[in-house]
Amino acid sequence: ISYNGTYDFEPKNEKASEAKQKFKKFSISVEDIAKVTKERAYSLCFNPSKDKILICAGDKVGNVGLWNLNQNSADRSDEIFQYRLHASPVSRIQFSSNEYGKMYTTSYDKTIRCSDLNGGGRFMLFYQEDEENYSGFLSFSHLVTNSNLIMASFSNGKAVGIDTRTSPAKPIWEHYLHDKKINTIHCDPTFSNKIATASLDCSVSLWDCRKIGSKNQPKAVAVLQHPRSVNSAHFSPLGEYLVTTCQND
Repeated sequence: ISYNGTYDFEPKNEKASEAKQKFKKFSISVEDIAKVTKERAYSLCFNPSKDKILICAGDKVGNVGLWNLNQNSADRSDEIFQYRLHASPVSRIQFSSNEYGKMYTTSYDKTIRCSDLNGGGRFMLFYQEDEENYSGFLSFSHLVTNSNLIMASFSNGKAVGIDTRTSPAKPIWEHYLHDKKINTIHCDPTFSNKIATASLDCSVSLWDCRKIGSKNQPKAVAVLQHPRSVNSAHFSPLGEYLVTTCQND
């Protein structure tokens, strides 16, 4: 996206400077805009494929919209497909790195659904939180790269680890990692035992997944305090950096 104003940051190295110049060359036209979901979008994801560009969005009432950019139809509506997969906001959409075409959607309705886009659009209930145990709503989930593990977080500070090979899916571990809502949970792409959680309690915590899997209450390896609620914490592709976003602007 092109931006003609001033930037609030200065590049720290040559790669950052090069990326800045590339971003300045981006532009948006009317043809690049589409209403993919019926209501306000809560989540966004791109299909990780070089052959097919697919944009997926989840809205506040549970709809998931798919925009096929390769179709290039005269009528934009022919490129967009919408499905009602959940009963509440879709907080997360992610594609599996192990099984091409499998899309996992997480919702505030306490469910995770697996959609097989290669199998004729099969939409399966993958995981549902037990209604007898109040855990708040499902705020986020993360499908660990090259793994069979999904980590999910809740609005009451609980996190669970789910094995995708089990049916029906049940947590292999669950702990309360924060006193308040966990906004995101993310795993280091190069070291699957290292995870980061960002919370409404104004902190980002690093955890050793090997210790989280035990029955005892785990202790964070490190805690980084923020002035306000932390919206997200994500590792860089090589695991060298952890990017956090906070509501203190």
